Amino acid sequence: MNQKLKVFVVFAVMALILSACAAKENIATQKTQATSTPSVEPKILLNEDGEEYYPDLKPSEYIEDEDVEIEGRKYSYIKYAVIGSKIRIISLWSEDEELIIPSAIDSKKVSFLGGRESEMPKRLSEDGSDKLAWQKDETKKYKKIVIPEGVERIYDFGFRGVKAETIELPVTMYDTGKRSFIRSEVDTVIVKNKKMQISEQAFAYSTIKEIQLPSDYEGKLKTQCFEYSGLEKFNWPSGSCEDNIGLATFSFCKNLKMVIFPENQDLIYIRDFTFVGCTSLEELAFPASAKKVKYLSHPYADNYTKGGVKTLRFLGADTELDGCPYARGESEHEFITVGKIIAPTGAKAHEYAKKAFKIKSLSKKLRKESSKQISADSMPMLFNYSEIQYEKDVTLTEVEYEER
Repeated sequence: MNQKLKVFVVFAVMALILSACAAKENIATQKTQATSTPSVEPKILLNEDGEEYYPDLKPSEYIEDEDVEIEGRKYSYIKYAVIGSKIRIISLWSEDEELIIPSAIDSKKVSFLGGRESEMPKRLSEDGSDKLAWQKDETKKYKKIVIPEGVERIYDFGFRGVKAETIELPVTMYDTGKRSFIRSEVDTVIVKNKKMQISEQAFAYSTIKEIQLPSDYEGKLKTQCFEYSGLEKFNWPSGSCEDNIGLATFSFCKNLKMVIFPENQDLIYIRDFTFVGCTSLEELAFPASAKKVKYLSHPYADNYTKGGVKTLRFLGADTELDGCPYARGESEHEFITVGKIIAPTGAKAHEYAKKAFKIKSLSKKLRKESSKQISADSMPMLFNYSEIQYEKDVTLTEVEYEER
């Protein structure tokens, strides 16, 4: 064999060896990829309202356990579901004074909390309800419930009936879920995400006294999110606009005594029925630095003072006031559903008041309607009481104003 042929044979053998090694490595890589491929995240589904939800799982996909230790803490009971690479905790009990919800279980992140009624263990209470989803004993009240960073949302009704002095909602949480804390007994709620949405009736019928929002809160307070709650004071968010605070947000909050508005706002926008039934809230005071206040329809009248706030107080002369459009044919008039306006001499709010009407009396029928729980069926949400169709039920008179 000549020298050239020897060289060719050597190169051919080396090529075969390298090819075999590459094939072996490729097979090994394929095996590694097959065993390490993460579980597929569930497809996000949308209901008829365009809101996301996850479908019901099979019974085998739920995990229940008692007397477990997770992240160094002991829990007497837990029920959760594995959704792809994420965990949804449905029920959790702790014997400690504080309930610290774990951030992960078996290396899977806890992303969701709460469950549907059909998912609740029937043994939690005699009637099969979920009122004991987060505490073993109905009389137990935690000093604090801490929801860890990583949790994204609470399922609708997820914490209803829960009892705690304080609960912390993390930066990662973007939505409380509808009626998530309905009928709960939580004194103080701390919100850390400035864009978190507090959904419809989230704290309705609860004993909440205070909610602490970030100073630059830009999230949404949805319709009736605090109705019939024990809220006593509220700091109006500085980042709010027309769409941030929904209809009837504080309706029938009978303990609400003070609303504090932020400085240097271009517009303070108060939606329809925001303060209906707030019988302890006698006035709203607006900072001198506010440029404009928009106060929409409330069923307040001289003969129905629980329909809203009696007095709007303006601390500065340059704040503009706007109410509802007047709709009885006299365009020179304005219309606002309060009893009295107080402002400095020569204030823009007084100029508005001088040409504005208020409600002197509501008919018995409208007073009865206004005392009901607000819903699309029981009460029109966008009443303009100055419309001609209400002329027999609504008597108007001039707005009282006072210079200070």
